[in-house]
Amino acid sequence: MTHSVDLQTLADTHDEPFIVLDREYRIRSANKAFEEVFKLKLGEVIGKHCYEVSHFGTLPCRLSEEHCPHLAVFSLDKASTCEHTHFDTDGCLHRVKIKFFPLHAHEDEVFVGLSIRSFANRIEAIKRQGQQLAGSSPVFLHCLERLHTAAQSDMPALIAGETGTGKQLAADFIHRSSGRRERPFVTVDCMLLSEDLFERELFGCEREGAERPGLIELADGGTLFLDEVSELPRSLQGKLLRVIETGEFKRLGSSKVQKADIRVICATNRNLGGLMRRGDFRKDLYYRIAGMTITMPPLRDRRDDIPAIAGELLAQLSMKSKTAYRITAEALRSLAEHDYPGNVRELRNVLYDAAMTAADGVIGTVTIHKSVDHGHGPEDHEAPPAGREKSGTASGQPVSINDAEARHIAATLKKVKGSRREAARVLGVSERTLYRKIERYGIE
Repeated sequence: MTHSVDLQTLADTHDEPFIVLDREYRIRSANKAFEEVFKLKLGEVIGKHCYEVSHFGTLPCRLSEEHCPHLAVFSLDKASTCEHTHFDTDGCLHRVKIKFFPLHAHEDEVFVGLSIRSFANRIEAIKRQGQQLAGSSPVFLHCLERLHTAAQSDMPALIAGETGTGKQLAADFIHRSSGRRERPFVTVDCMLLSEDLFERELFGCEREGAERPGLIELADGGTLFLDEVSELPRSLQGKLLRVIETGEFKRLGSSKVQKADIRVICATNRNLGGLMRRGDFRKDLYYRIAGMTITMPPLRDRRDDIPAIAGELLAQLSMKSKTAYRITAEALRSLAEHDYPGNVRELRNVLYDAAMTAADGVIGTVTIHKSVDHGHGPEDHEAPPAGREKSGTASGQPVSINDAEARHIAATLKKVKGSRREAARVLGVSERTLYRKIERYGIE
């Protein structure tokens, strides 16, 4: 009887998912339960490395920031356990407990058996206000796994990434996957508040006997999400650091020390390292908020996810407008040809723009190309309401005020060779206001 038959027989004796690995991490056998739980075909699994199957990875887990006792089991000839994350073929994440133990098959040949038990339900992409993280590409699944790992801890987390990559959705994913899920998730947009207003909103105030709680108090027991934390005024960074370290703060106008139990998640699309070197961002605050750093991948690095994301976006649009939208296979392939400097936000705008001119709700290749050439519209481009006649967007047609403003800002930036300071001066607005509008409209 060959070794492979012996090992397969051994795997089949287990009711829970079970696999057998050799020293090189290759799967030598797996049982039916493993196939069913992780939606795999055994014929496609045998001979592959375990990390290829469980994480869509190219390196063993021990080289990818996860503990793996595989080598220790061989060297010590002793059983061991660990907790891991595995993905199924739908891209859904499973939190599992694995028992590793040595298997002496014949003579001196040793393998390691893995008994795998799920101790949490499958974690689907979590919906937030009709939106969700979607995709199954390796780079996205690695990011999703990092987000889930962050959710298991209460330490501060920093989410980095380009504009439009879904940093706020990621923060919400962490919150809703954490032990604080039943408590508030409070968002603070650091770009939209002046220094005085920011302090009043964050810490609250007391004036003439009237008490107004701040966002920190409202987030007590839950999560405080600071979006674009790089825009936080330097004068407030020390106060935020104190809150993170001690949970203590004072309302404006009060000498009473308040205390709040909050988990802080921050997001930025800027290089905080560069800001620290220029003295614009405190080093001690950076090292406090970056307890775990997660980088959201740009859409150009996960083109395989475009069909799934487009399907989700069109489903949202159909629900809002009460019109059934669908996209042809050819148009879907055309979507993948664009680089999307504005990432998922830009993809959404392309689809919404295309939907406005789609005949009978069918989005074809020509419509997609026109929408890409048109410039995608502003970030807050609304879905066409139910019953409204779809209007054209070709050159010469009327445009919205937001469209006009976005184009004017883009043209001004081009004239001043990208200098935001000079553009703000020409436009008669503050740099902070200009930056907010650039973010809002997805201007590059």
